[in-house]
Amino acid sequence: MISNNNTAFIRDLYKDFNINTVTVVYSINEQRNPVNELIDLFQNWLT
Repeated sequence: MISNNNTAFIRDLYKDFNINTVTVVYSINEQRNPVNELIDLFQNWLT
């Protein structure tokens, strides 16, 4: 499993994979707004 920022570059890089989006809040900077992270479980290579 990997996690990465939700950017156009990352979406294009992993376009052939099963990507899920989650909203996260970083505890280090409480004043930062929640951001979307992409999660890829690498299920594609198993099939």
